[in-house]
Amino acid sequence: LAGSDVVLHTVCRLLEDCPVERHEELILNLTALASNLSYHQCPENRFLSPGPRLASLLVGGLTHPNPELIAETARVYANLCRIETHRTMLRAMKVLDMCMLLLMHSDPEVLEAVAGIVINYAQDQVAAAFLVKEGVLTRLGEVLDDMQVHSPDLALTVCRAMYNICLHGQFALTPPLLAQLRGLLDTLTRACAEAARTNPDFPKGLAPLLSQLRSLLVQSSSASNTTSPPPPSPPPSISSASTSTSASASASASSGQRHRPHIVVRSSTAPAIPPNILVRASTPTHPSGGVSVRYDSGADGRLPSG
Repeated sequence: LAGSDVVLHTVCRLLEDCPVERHEELILNLTALASNLSYHQCPENRFLSPGPRLASLLVGGLTHPNPELIAETARVYANLCRIETHRTMLRAMKVLDMCMLLLMHSDPEVLEAVAGIVINYAQDQVAAAFLVKEGVLTRLGEVLDDMQVHSPDLALTVCRAMYNICLHGQFALTPPLLAQLRGLLDTLTRACAEAARTNPDFPKGLAPLLSQLRSLLVQSSSASNTTSPPPPSPPPSISSASTSTSASASASASSGQRHRPHIVVRSSTAPAIPPNILVRASTPTHPSGGVSVRYDSGADGRLPSG
């Protein structure tokens, strides 16, 4: 299906011809289909082919009141962001600006899907510097601070997004931002240790990832101390109030409940992967050495066990 021009054209035509105000369930299912088919990274996948048609037709989903539709749309964009030409296109479409607002959303699935966009966008130095300049690293830190270890799966995804930004960040973070992030990571590390003692099912991958992320911040701190240019203005501090897209989780669609995404992680630096994350050893490592995710809507609602 993913390699069929007919399927892509049909999906795009339905997205064009069916307004979401009257056909919300159809648009939700079409977006989930696009998420499933854009999951497969292969040369013949037409859903990953160059061109803005599909991406531009989906952009309204990021501002829809239904958090389910927001999350599905973000998963498609996360898949597209694995390709450099799409990263450039999505930046021009202001999708990353919308991500900044969506990182204030109250729904954990929306936050996780938007963090997936950041993970796959931050695959080079220019992209990472842009994300820091736009305040995305600060916003991710706020999400992590709000969730703490009460949502460990979300914390893992947010940490991976921060990891990629810092991994490719050959730039000096401002001292206040460094101090803020390092203090947050120290607090979370202690919380992880306590949670692991009291909950045997707590993901074992979070604490090592926090340690690796802190090491990257130490390297950035060294860069800050050895560079002489005047420090850039700190990213704007944005209120954590909910945006207009915030909404409580909507009822499941009549055709059946949407499923959690499968997540695929690839990393040559091997941040520890919790047991409920699918790792495909045959998938080539991203050349940057960073973390990458792929999303689909799942087949049965269950995360793979390994």
